Amino acid sequence: MRILDHRYLILPPDERKILRKIYRKWVKSHLSLYFHWINLSSMLGLSIAVPVLLLMSIPGGRKVALIGLVLLCFNIGALSLSYVSKTNKRAVFYIQRVAHIALAILNQACLFFLMLIIPRDTANYYFAAVGMFTSISIITLYPFWIEQYLAQTAAIIFLVIAVRIRPEFSHGFLLLIVIHLVVFFGVVYLRRIMCGELFERYRNLCAIMPRFVAEKLTYSSESVGSIKDFEPRERFVICLRSDWRNYQTFLEKQGSAKAIQLLESFYDSVIEDLNRIIPDGSFFATWTADELFVIFFDKLDSKAVIAERALTFATSMMKNLPQKILQRFNYPLIYDIGMASGTGFLGLLGPRNLKTTSVIGLVCELARALEYEAKMIRYFHDVSNPLPIVAFDQLLFDAAEVMKVFPTQDFSVLKSENNLLQNKTYYFWQPSVVGNLIEKAPLTYGDVR
Repeated sequence: MRILDHRYLILPPDERKILRKIYRKWVKSHLSLYFHWINLSSMLGLSIAVPVLLLMSIPGGRKVALIGLVLLCFNIGALSLSYVSKTNKRAVFYIQRVAHIALAILNQACLFFLMLIIPRDTANYYFAAVGMFTSISIITLYPFWIEQYLAQTAAIIFLVIAVRIRPEFSHGFLLLIVIHLVVFFGVVYLRRIMCGELFERYRNLCAIMPRFVAEKLTYSSESVGSIKDFEPRERFVICLRSDWRNYQTFLEKQGSAKAIQLLESFYDSVIEDLNRIIPDGSFFATWTADELFVIFFDKLDSKAVIAERALTFATSMMKNLPQKILQRFNYPLIYDIGMASGTGFLGLLGPRNLKTTSVIGLVCELARALEYEAKMIRYFHDVSNPLPIVAFDQLLFDAAEVMKVFPTQDFSVLKSENNLLQNKTYYFWQPSVVGNLIEKAPLTYGDVR
């Protein structure tokens, strides 16, 4: 049962948690629509069946029609809930959910009473109709596991009781129990496919937008062009850029297959750390081959929160990630990091239905320039330490001192002739590096274009 249930797809624990969240929100978003159309369909079917049963001289037809009228009245009452005022959406959802469950169970209860009154000479026709109605009614509930479980549990209990009350129809009742079991596993399989498709859509959307926006687009019926939660506007952001050293050399020596494995492991670790550090998904990460670019932001534009998250991730990238790669591939992966803070025009930009996350502003170029400076420090000073060098601006330096994430005695002031980095103070740092490299040999390489 646990293997087949949608809540136990074979996923890592963190992704399984995200899937549960997306599924719950999908149910909340779509319950009202399903509730509305299921009631309308049921009313249409009953409005045709009841007059037919009353007009035709079918044995027991009038009693069956009476049960159909009861169901029709309940459907009309339940349908009215679809038009309840949306002033309290939470209350409306729970009212509709309870009514939805009650309607599913009532359908099975009516079928139970029907089977108690059916005449012997027309029993086969009624059993065929009940089996068909049961299959259709349960299959329509496949997105909603609570309704399906309760409705089928109630139906099987009713059938077991019916076997004791009318033993002459025991073979028919047992056949209906078998139908319920077959439909149960079929519906669970359909729900599993649905959840898998939801999660696949979520993963694809995460490649072009922040996680919280991808979640909403996954469970809602909105298109990328109509999303309002991440409209482009000026925000405070921190940009992080990273680039591997000697990537082309590694590619030539080890081959593309090894490089692909290394890239996948590296970016898997990056996303795991980002999801752990920023559980609300207020970040966007993208990459081209060995070049990583991460945008950190906050819904409330809190500079302190953004700086803390960015520095926590940078610390993990400098200390933990190289060790993971070394243990898995026995290869000392070398890369350097540039980080810059400032305002940028951030949001979903591009064609109407093909938007992707973009940031416009000087902060991107500053991050690129600082990453280049870190690379040149390693190159010109022949730094043997394989751990990353990080270069960042004054705001991040102040935040790092408050957080005490780096030993302050190991900070070095960055001196550069890059026009972008003039008139402001920038710093660099590397784990387990002692001494001020800048004072030993001033850097004189030129502009970054």
